[in-house]
Amino acid sequence: MMLFHTGKLRFLAVATTMLASMSFISAASAAGPTYALVQINQQALFFNLMNKGAQDAAKASGKDLVIFNSNDNPVAQNDAIENYIQQGVKGILVAAIDVNGIMPAVKESRRRKHSGDCD
Repeated sequence: MMLFHTGKLRFLAVATTMLASMSFISAASAAGPTYALVQINQQALFFNLMNKGAQDAAKASGKDLVIFNSNDNPVAQNDAIENYIQQGVKGILVAAIDVNGIMPAVKESRRRKHSGDCD
């Protein structure tokens, strides 16, 4: 029996790798660069565990992490991505509600040199 959907496992692996790799990037300021995690919701245990892992990895590597709870609202999720792009965060991790719905924001993020992976 599979515990998690493979897409979620892949996202978790990508998120963990991205946050872990942040430790190799030198911080230009005392606060360190800011990264964003845009979640589907914070009701499911899986997403809360993902939040904790991301927070722990960011803290261990001296990075700032902000987490946005989309509350199962794809429009709010897309708006959050666009807002984080405008704020100039160093990277954005997204657990997508609707992959096709966030594609314009993801393309803009990539245009601004953020790397990305969507499942």
